[in-house]
Amino acid sequence: MNLPNRQPKQVFPPKVPFVSPHQHMADSQRKPVLPTEAKERKAIPIFTGCLDYFPNALAEVAKISKAGNDQHNPGQPLHWARGKSMDHADTCARHLMERGTIDVDGTRHSAKAAWRALALLQEELEQAGAPMSRGSQAFMNQVSKSVEDLDNIKIGGTE
Repeated sequence: MNLPNRQPKQVFPPKVPFVSPHQHMADSQRKPVLPTEAKERKAIPIFTGCLDYFPNALAEVAKISKAGNDQHNPGQPLHWARGKSMDHADTCARHLMERGTIDVDGTRHSAKAAWRALALLQEELEQAGAPMSRGSQAFMNQVSKSVEDLDNIKIGGTE
């Protein structure tokens, strides 16, 4: 008995190995986040104008990043999986309505609102030409690779 020639069953979506956000591209390929001109760069006080102002708040936002990664990307290194939730403005507003209280997962609504506000601002800046953040670049490379893999899948032995 001759059986038709069949291709192995394809897994959908194709599995893409996780790439750490710190391995996504060589530093020489990255667009700089800060201006390259020394005078302009020194006029942006990242440490004294942000970290020194809000150390406790930024630590809470970092906890939200970790909790979100554990929820949406269990077992994977910390990264911003952008495709998981993109309604930052509405979600920020909902958390602001609950400001001053603790969410059911034990984290502060205000910290979640701050995370969403930062996400919204980061995406706005990227749309205006800023480079994509290191913590999300690897995910975007994975999406691109997955789309390429989908284009190359042969179904039922046809091209």
